[in-house]
Amino acid sequence: MNRWRALAPALRTELEQRGFWREWEPIPDGAARAGQSLGGIGPHGGAGLTGRLCVVLPDLLAMPLTRGVYWTNLPHVTALEAWTDHWGTASTARRTATPEALDERAQLAAQIVTTGQILRTTLEHTLQSSP
Repeated sequence: MNRWRALAPALRTELEQRGFWREWEPIPDGAARAGQSLGGIGPHGGAGLTGRLCVVLPDLLAMPLTRGVYWTNLPHVTALEAWTDHWGTASTARRTATPEALDERAQLAAQIVTTGQILRTTLEHTLQSSP
């Protein structure tokens, strides 16, 4: 069995629970699609990740996942971009931003959901339901 087939039932359930299992507008051409989201925590920036989960999904699963993540994150990413325009990058803002502004950035960043988070959650559910 390949990876996507093993993950498919739990992924569909996760997408349904998040409200992502629906038709979404396409992601605009030129929009960031992959990689670390603004405000996210990557493998070298905090709690970090200890491994990668690579899976090629059929469009039936990939479309609601990637489009749902993009459109759901858009207001938070836009707010983080405005914050960065005002205060600077996270590293420079630590010296110049008020504690309240840093809290605001942390709250905005916490709203960001990544495809990786969803896939890791899906993997956890899949492994928990395996005999």
